[in-house]
Amino acid sequence: MVAYAELAVTTNFSFLRGASHPGELVAQAHQVGLAAIGIADRNSVAGVVRAHMAAKELAAKEPGFRVVVGARLVFADGTPDILAYPHDRAAWGRLTRLLSVGKSRAGKGDCLLFVDDLVEYAAGLNLIVLPPAAIDAAALTALLARLQEAASRRAVWTRPSVKNAAVESACRSVAVFALTSASSRLPSASSSTVFSSSAPSFD
Repeated sequence: MVAYAELAVTTNFSFLRGASHPGELVAQAHQVGLAAIGIADRNSVAGVVRAHMAAKELAAKEPGFRVVVGARLVFADGTPDILAYPHDRAAWGRLTRLLSVGKSRAGKGDCLLFVDDLVEYAAGLNLIVLPPAAIDAAALTALLARLQEAASRRAVWTRPSVKNAAVESACRSVAVFALTSASSRLPSASSSTVFSSSAPSFD
């Protein structure tokens, strides 16, 4: 059976966006047979501690289930939402500094990010671009190229929701083979695991 991992999960720490506690999401993901779950709250990593605690308790009973932690980056300049999952501890530090930069610009409880901020802190981040239904192909292709240069060609992933030769060409040149956190590694795509963020996937 092909394993499945859901990577675009928001918790009740995403105000007015997510409803369930991180621990509940981890437990439910395991119960329905997912191989892994990715916690990515909106411009925040507030839910990851509770998710990690729930995963640790679960691993003591039934090892093998994975939880990866990151953030859903939402931008103020029209850039599509991007899921960011750190590859290692250093990248985790860069992600939290990126969020701190955005929060320092905004009022209490808000975060003001621009794509230039992500480019500055992109090293070591696995990025999943979530384009809207109506795609500006030229803009998306340019964004992918810029992110590939800042992160790496193997750390940027997207799926266009419309067919476009230029976007498809850009997508073929990048792939995510594994998503990692500082302490755990998801099965790679070559080990029959389907990674999903609801939209991104490769045909």
